Amino acid sequence: MKRINELLDSVAERMFDISAGSFKEECPIGIIDFSNWEWAQAVGLYGLWQYYKMTADEKLLERLIQWFETNIE
Repeated sequence: MKRINELLDSVAERMFDISAGSFKEECPIGIIDFSNWEWAQAVGLYGLWQYYKMTADEKLLERLIQWFETNIE
Protein backbone atom coordinates (compact mmCIF):
# COMPACT_ATOMS: atom_id res chain seq x y z
CA MET A 1 0.00 0.00 0.00
CA LYS A 2 2.89 2.35 0.72
CA ARG A 3 4.11 2.08 -2.89
CA ILE A 4 0.65 2.85 -4.25
CA ASN A 5 0.44 5.97 -2.08
CA GLU A 6 3.89 7.08 -3.27
CA LEU A 7 2.79 6.69 -6.90
CA LEU A 8 -0.48 8.53 -6.30
CA ASP A 9 1.38 11.34 -4.54
CA SER A 10 3.71 11.60 -7.53
CA VAL A 11 0.81 11.73 -10.01
CA ALA A 12 -1.02 14.34 -7.93
CA GLU A 13 2.06 16.56 -7.73
CA ARG A 14 2.78 16.30 -11.44
CA MET A 15 -0.79 17.13 -12.42
CA PHE A 16 -0.38 20.63 -11.02
CA ASP A 17 2.75 21.16 -13.10
CA ILE A 18 1.39 20.04 -16.47
CA SER A 19 1.42 22.88 -18.96
CA ALA A 20 1.10 23.24 -22.70
CA GLY A 21 4.86 23.77 -22.86
CA SER A 22 5.42 20.27 -21.46
CA PHE A 23 3.62 18.51 -24.31
CA LYS A 24 2.63 19.20 -27.88
CA GLU A 25 -0.97 20.32 -27.51
CA GLU A 26 -2.99 19.29 -30.54
CA CYS A 27 -6.47 19.83 -29.12
CA PRO A 28 -7.83 23.34 -29.75
CA ILE A 29 -9.56 23.52 -26.36
CA GLY A 30 -6.37 22.79 -24.39
CA ILE A 31 -6.95 19.53 -22.57
CA ILE A 32 -3.35 19.06 -21.44
CA ASP A 33 -2.55 22.37 -19.77
CA PHE A 34 -3.79 22.13 -16.17
CA SER A 35 -4.32 25.88 -15.99
CA ASN A 36 -7.21 25.58 -18.47
CA TRP A 37 -10.76 24.82 -17.44
CA GLU A 38 -12.14 22.01 -19.58
CA TRP A 39 -13.66 18.61 -18.94
CA ALA A 40 -10.27 16.88 -18.69
CA GLN A 41 -9.02 19.27 -16.00
CA ALA A 42 -12.30 18.94 -14.10
CA VAL A 43 -11.95 15.16 -14.03
CA GLY A 44 -8.38 15.53 -12.80
CA LEU A 45 -9.41 17.96 -10.07
CA TYR A 46 -12.22 15.64 -9.00
CA GLY A 47 -9.73 12.77 -8.74
CA LEU A 48 -7.36 14.92 -6.70
CA TRP A 49 -10.23 15.92 -4.41
CA GLN A 50 -11.17 12.26 -3.89
CA TYR A 51 -7.53 11.44 -3.16
CA TYR A 52 -7.41 14.29 -0.62
CA LYS A 53 -10.53 12.92 1.09
CA MET A 54 -8.81 9.53 1.41
CA THR A 55 -5.50 10.89 2.69
CA ALA A 56 -6.33 14.20 4.42
CA ASP A 57 -3.04 15.45 2.95
CA GLU A 58 -2.95 19.15 3.87
CA LYS A 59 -0.35 19.92 1.20
CA LEU A 60 -2.68 18.54 -1.47
CA LEU A 61 -5.58 20.55 -0.07
CA GLU A 62 -3.45 23.70 -0.20
CA ARG A 63 -2.56 22.98 -3.84
CA LEU A 64 -6.24 22.45 -4.72
CA ILE A 65 -7.27 25.70 -3.02
CA GLN A 66 -4.42 27.53 -4.75
CA TRP A 67 -5.51 26.13 -8.13
CA PHE A 68 -9.08 27.34 -7.66
CA GLU A 69 -8.01 30.75 -6.36
CA THR A 70 -5.72 31.19 -9.36
CA ASN A 71 -8.01 29.81 -12.09
CA ILE A 72 -11.58 30.54 -11.03
CA GLU A 73 -12.70 34.14 -10.69
